[in-house]
Amino acid sequence: MSSRAIQNLFACYSDQLKNTKQPLKNLKAIDALTHCRTRVLGASYYRCKLNHAEIEQLHSCRHRSCYVCAHKQRLEWVIPPFITGFKSRYQATMANFCLGVMPPSPILGRSLL
Repeated sequence: MSSRAIQNLFACYSDQLKNTKQPLKNLKAIDALTHCRTRVLGASYYRCKLNHAEIEQLHSCRHRSCYVCAHKQRLEWVIPPFITGFKSRYQATMANFCLGVMPPSPILGRSLL
């Protein structure tokens, strides 16, 4: 499944979803996922110092149910490098993977670290 499949599904059925009775948290999630990385949420533009190229970076929804945004959050669950003594997050990630370390359980959506 592509990372945009759910977003496209919500966009196609947005009228029907708005007309059904849903809890507020579901409506917020549907709205966030539908507009993630689109111009509706805005964009940032970056240009090199020599004005060669401009890069457009669309803003993300940062919702925990969003496949694109949650992937980044899953990567950040790794124990921070300064605790383990590693120089980079990549080294800490590889060590955690090799040792089979599980990420800490979240409390109220936040890590214990």
